[in-house]
Amino acid sequence: MRANAIVACTGLAGLLLACSSGTHRAGAKPVSTPPQSSAPMITVMTRNVYYGADVLRIVNAPSAGQVPGAMAETWDVVNQTFFPARAEVLAEEIARADPHVVGLQEVALWRTGPPDSCTGTLAPNAEEVAYDFLQILLDAMAARRADYRVAAIQPTYDFELCSSERRDIRLTDRDVVLVRADVPFRGAASHLFSPDVTATYRISDSGVAVSATRAWNSVEVDVRGRWLRFVETHIEDYLPLPEPHPPYALQVGQALELLASLAALPPLPTILAGDFNTAVLADPTYPILVGLVDRGSVHSPFHDAWTRLRPEDPGYTWGFDELLLHGALAQRLDLALATPELEPVRIERVGVTELDARGRHPSDHAGVVMTFVLP
Repeated sequence: MRANAIVACTGLAGLLLACSSGTHRAGAKPVSTPPQSSAPMITVMTRNVYYGADVLRIVNAPSAGQVPGAMAETWDVVNQTFFPARAEVLAEEIARADPHVVGLQEVALWRTGPPDSCTGTLAPNAEEVAYDFLQILLDAMAARRADYRVAAIQPTYDFELCSSERRDIRLTDRDVVLVRADVPFRGAASHLFSPDVTATYRISDSGVAVSATRAWNSVEVDVRGRWLRFVETHIEDYLPLPEPHPPYALQVGQALELLASLAALPPLPTILAGDFNTAVLADPTYPILVGLVDRGSVHSPFHDAWTRLRPEDPGYTWGFDELLLHGALAQRLDLALATPELEPVRIERVGVTELDARGRHPSDHAGVVMTFVLP
């Protein structure tokens, strides 16, 4: 999701300033088979499944009186982009690719409830589940005998607002890692980025301020006796920030915090995948992530699997419109990075041409599937 928002930054001085900063599949093709090798290989996938609407419509409402209308319009779009239909396509992608590990972003839990927010109760308390994206996707996968376990799940922001239809709508965002049932795993952990690199969305003058926390999950998996670490993340988008902070300060800060945290873990071959919200050719974060630029003592050991295997292909992964009917992929925001000892042998996008039973793309993002040879 790339759009302007009203934000406030918390505690940026330390790290940031020091660092200066069903299903119809039209034209679907099977995921290609990697080259045969006697060495063990791991296949992983990253997939932003999309909330179902652009929630910044609410953030950017000009006044508190217009927030309920914006909430109602957002909820209408969520129902139009109907996740159960999209989940059929997403589950088919996973079943066909058969990855050992899957990282998921924007795994929404949408709930409704009495209109408490309309009368000033601002704490999220709606409990009637309308769409649990995780359970819907797992059910669609199970129907295809794609058996996966939830290894790590990290809720991020959680907000509830009054709709002009006189009911509350609540969105809880989650980052998730799934591990295939036959793959041993250990050490699953979930982390929120620190308040120093967290934005706050102020919902007009309504009195609601949402802490837009972002997260990363990690898990160690065993592939034919070789242990390696898989890390999934969803870091902040471009945001207009007050002076003296550059617009990418939060994103850069989260990237640096993540790299420093990974460097402190026991050494293992590591795959880092997710929605990095960094346009490869334009934003300052990407060179940091792939070790082209160091910031202070932080150096990234990661290489970009896509550019290693497809240097002439832009590999765009984001750009379909809010209703998932039109638009074109125009930026590469979803990345698969790996430490040097992991050699990529295949990388593909999924969800580029596939449509659900209602004729919509399964997400505003494409997914990325990649296979690495283990040392």
